[in-house]
Amino acid sequence: MTINSLGAQSTAVNESGGSTRIGLRASLRYAWPQVWPLLAVALLLRLFFLLVGAEFYYAGRQVDIHINGDSYSYIFSLHNLLNYGRYTFDFAEPDAAVGRLPGYPFFYGLHYLIFGYKQVLLAVSVTQVVLDTLGIWLIFVITAKLAPPTSWAPLLAALVLTFYPFSVVWVPIIGTETLGLFLVLLWWATLLVGRPTTLNWVLLGMLVAIIVYVREFLGVCLAVTLFYLLVISRRTPARFGRLRPAGFVLAGFLSLYIWWPVRNYITLGRFIPLKPVAAGYANLREDTQAALAWMLTWTNDVTMAFDTILLAPKPSFPEYVISTAAEKQLLDSLVVLSRSCASSFHTHIQPYKPSFKPGSGGSGPQLYGGALRHAALRYNNCNSQVSAGFHRLRASYIQRHPVRARLEVPLQNFQKIIFKNQFKAIAGKPLTVAQRVSAVLFTWRSILLVLGLAGAWRYRRLPGLWPAVLFTAIIFGYMAVIFRSLEMRYLLQADIVMLVPAALLLASWLPRRWSRPASAVTEAVPAELAIEQ
Repeated sequence: MTINSLGAQSTAVNESGGSTRIGLRASLRYAWPQVWPLLAVALLLRLFFLLVGAEFYYAGRQVDIHINGDSYSYIFSLHNLLNYGRYTFDFAEPDAAVGRLPGYPFFYGLHYLIFGYKQVLLAVSVTQVVLDTLGIWLIFVITAKLAPPTSWAPLLAALVLTFYPFSVVWVPIIGTETLGLFLVLLWWATLLVGRPTTLNWVLLGMLVAIIVYVREFLGVCLAVTLFYLLVISRRTPARFGRLRPAGFVLAGFLSLYIWWPVRNYITLGRFIPLKPVAAGYANLREDTQAALAWMLTWTNDVTMAFDTILLAPKPSFPEYVISTAAEKQLLDSLVVLSRSCASSFHTHIQPYKPSFKPGSGGSGPQLYGGALRHAALRYNNCNSQVSAGFHRLRASYIQRHPVRARLEVPLQNFQKIIFKNQFKAIAGKPLTVAQRVSAVLFTWRSILLVLGLAGAWRYRRLPGLWPAVLFTAIIFGYMAVIFRSLEMRYLLQADIVMLVPAALLLASWLPRRWSRPASAVTEAVPAELAIEQ
């Protein structure tokens, strides 16, 4: 009789979904003696960044350590609901009523109701510090389930996440990154070590619905969950038995999710399962949507392309993009229209005007005149002409370069996903110290991701790893091929789950004599839960 590790304890479940799992709470409890020192370090590190480091990191990037470009939509959605009884972040844009799913606004709102207006931003950030720290506990349990009994992999995964910079920098921000990461790790841990009972399957489905409400593209967790459950239960003799776990997960998911599309239909009279493409943003109406669609057929650097249209004295684009005199004439006219009467472009260009100063903003007449023009362009604009023109340019480019239009940007995005460590100097200036540090950190991310991909291939026969691999593949593929407008923050959750196979691979390279002593592995596991080998 020997006592197996936490990993073996949690893994003790047969192919048909037996009930010998010890459950998530027990797994966390048994992991505590081994992981609490890292949790203490992680908590102090994140608090230090929140209270001290964030001021330096975000200096010059945004006006406040808590607020970025997306924060206002979450905050206003909640405050408009409380103050005016309407869930929307912009009363002038009908789609803004369905532009933000309610998960994060309600998360923010809970803190607002408890701590009030003056302390809510700090309170949310502190909670996110705690959630990010708890994610380290979860990744330890997940890795312990998948690793051999005496492997260092669980501690390696927890150690890397403790000091993972791209997780730490998001804890002060009013945004979905930290909460989404915690929920994804909770989802994977529940899927792997939770007891396979009817109630737990329903709760798992409800958890996935909450994940969708927080960040809609993380809803891939539902497809991954259903696929995983159907695959691992394929040896169950009865057909109903094979479908039972997936059916209860789906029921739990629908019990929370179904109210959102119903509410959207009642509000706008349209079936909107998640949110509209423009999400109700005034700067993402049909004019800029068409321009983005054109840009993303030939480049993934849409910021540079937008700046060319908005700011360049003589806008020019590569010859292979604009190849005829007629296209050049059309583009010139689109630039004029975009700068003068296209509502979304007008919203984009405001911060570039000399009179625009965040927080001060010029004289009263200037502000009043700008507000009147902005309001007028919402309803009287040339958006349809601009949209039609950019669609013509896109169709022409696809016709002339059918293969390039379909492959070039996705390949650029996949390169960026794996090897994002290049920063461009502005106007010939050398890279700043912050850019150099970021380049080093992104190189570290690339190394970890490559190790994760290699580990995923080596341990491809490990069923418990399949949810992470499938989740990562879908996120990377969707962002690179379909969405195309890639931002690294969209990859945070996929990056973190790939730390598990990376840790498994790194631990396998350690000499056997360096394996963890059996006493260190088994000291926290009670004898009554021992498993005969």
